[in-house]
Amino acid sequence: MIAHPVEVWRLSEEDRRAGRRAVAWTVGPGGDLAVLLVPEQHLEPAGSWPPVRLPFDGEVVVADPRGARRVPLSGAEVPPDHLALLPGNRMLLAGYRAEQVGSDWRTNAAVYGADGTRTAELVLGDDVRP
Repeated sequence: MIAHPVEVWRLSEEDRRAGRRAVAWTVGPGGDLAVLLVPEQHLEPAGSWPPVRLPFDGEVVVADPRGARRVPLSGAEVPPDHLALLPGNRMLLAGYRAEQVGSDWRTNAAVYGADGTRTAELVLGDDVRP
């Protein structure tokens, strides 16, 4: 039995009115909750994959016991299937699978710094041949 109330994150009324929707979320090793919010104009119809039109703009809200911080993402070019918090306030955004075009693999993951700047792009997936 839980001896104290459990706090639950929910989309703020302000974000909802502004047309932002949560499309990915994760919990980091320190218990921080990260939620990727994307404006409606970047969203595809429910059930579509990817759930957003690429590239898209969004914002990651990272909530911890001290409060929340917002990290803007501009021009994200990978599907937001996975969101992960990395050391140094960095974030990883990755698509489920890598796609091959001819003999080349398409980038399906990006690392973003604490300010939302894309710092690295890479290819991740169990379908990528060495």
